[in-house]
Amino acid sequence: MRNKIYKIFIIIICFAFVLLVAIKGAESISEDKQFQNEEITDEVITSEENPKETEDTSEDLEKIELVQNPELRILIKTNDFMEDIHKEVRVTSNKDYKIFNQEGVLLNEYNAWVEMNLDNLNMRKGDYLIFESEGKISIPSLSRAQGTPAYYGKLQIYKEESGYTIINVVSMEEYLLTVVPSEMPSTYPLEALKAQAICARSYAYYCVLNTSGLPYEANMNDSTDYQVYNNIQETEITNQAVKETEGILLTKNGMPVQTYFFSTSCGFTTNETIWKEYFNGEEFDEGEEPFIVHQAGDKEEVNDVMFASVAVAERQAVETISTDSGIGILYSAPALAENKNFNAYIQSDASDFLEAEEQWYRWTYTGTITPLQIQERLMERYAVRPDLILTLDEEKSYYINQPISDIGNVTNIEVVKRLSGGVADELLIETTKDTYLVIGEYNIRYVLSDGVSEVIRNDGSSVTVSYLLPSAYFTIEPEMTSSEEITQISLIGGGYGHGVGMSQNGAKQAALKGMTCNEILSLFYSDLELVEVK
Repeated sequence: MRNKIYKIFIIIICFAFVLLVAIKGAESISEDKQFQNEEITDEVITSEENPKETEDTSEDLEKIELVQNPELRILIKTNDFMEDIHKEVRVTSNKDYKIFNQEGVLLNEYNAWVEMNLDNLNMRKGDYLIFESEGKISIPSLSRAQGTPAYYGKLQIYKEESGYTIINVVSMEEYLLTVVPSEMPSTYPLEALKAQAICARSYAYYCVLNTSGLPYEANMNDSTDYQVYNNIQETEITNQAVKETEGILLTKNGMPVQTYFFSTSCGFTTNETIWKEYFNGEEFDEGEEPFIVHQAGDKEEVNDVMFASVAVAERQAVETISTDSGIGILYSAPALAENKNFNAYIQSDASDFLEAEEQWYRWTYTGTITPLQIQERLMERYAVRPDLILTLDEEKSYYINQPISDIGNVTNIEVVKRLSGGVADELLIETTKDTYLVIGEYNIRYVLSDGVSEVIRNDGSSVTVSYLLPSAYFTIEPEMTSSEEITQISLIGGGYGHGVGMSQNGAKQAALKGMTCNEILSLFYSDLELVEVK
């Protein structure tokens, strides 16, 4: 009898175990299904020059359906977006709020506006607390352009050896309420803001699909590494832009895409080849046309032209395509990858283009060149990307990556390679000691900026550049001493930012001329489909 009871007991245990495994598997599948994506003013910041590396897993998830308004995990950085770990965290809310431990047990309740300092809670490393409120949760210990930021959703705050890590768990649509005003001024037309909202939503969905490598399974942080979040508080018109585009995003083959954007174009955009090493570890082939921007290869009259004279170059570069709105479409021209063609274009009138009246559409810069300055800039970028700061070997046969030392005096600086649209991609620097090749638009902008000289903008106003030139769409004219050493450079340039995807000031001008957000998006992104997640 005992054996029989024992056998029945074993069978029940086994059955329960199998059932538990099946349930957990179903939960896992359910969780998988849930997750299917520069400054313009002194305060509004657009996403960074080089895209943050993520592990692209979207190809493995093609059959997973997108879920409406998914929950996001956003890592909140310190003041000035400098660090991930906060030395001090103080929390409050505009409504009553609660604190739970990591097991979900309620620890305490606080009235609205009562401030809690986490140092008083005696947390141990590895612990985390959850802050929830019916209102918005503020972090008085944190400063943003708006002042003290307040967050929708809940906060998970993790204790570290040297401080705290803050994760904001927030819905997609609430997240966008403070992304849009942080990335585009609220003074811009509604249709431009709606285009920005769709871009931001598409990018956020893409980040949900792809592994970020951030701690605590965060999808993004709140800085220009991804999208600037809650630097500027929400406004009525930006909320309207988010609401009127709710659930709408850009896709390719049914999957969300990385929708890049930047401040101002020089009249042409380029493609992701400027970041060739960032995409799945593979370089784009020469002439390959990623889907993200319009390419002049679609326009036979531009694609097949080999300009014979400056006059032809100017005529082709300024040529635009008529639309019902009576404005020109921006498109990249492979012809502008030739120095002579780009130099002619950037110095031409080009007043027919969409952004011709924008401050950053054209600019000039005269900067100093000293051996120590160039040496330090090369060393700084070499420390970050040694594969993109190269030195000509002793046999003068190959460029190799080796540490930068004394460079001697600078004797030559020239752009030796441009990409579609005219963006500088390789800069040659010759000195009395060595020859260097600086690769990538960001590195070029960094190395040539002296940090103190002024840029004169399209409207005659001036601004001091800090560590980066406005863009890599420029011509360069070195000034030589009698001993053939370069002490100064003069640039004629255009645009602000990397030049990939949507120009935000282009979107503004298009909206002012009557284009809808859908028309604006089709202006800058090709072969993409607008879908609404329901």
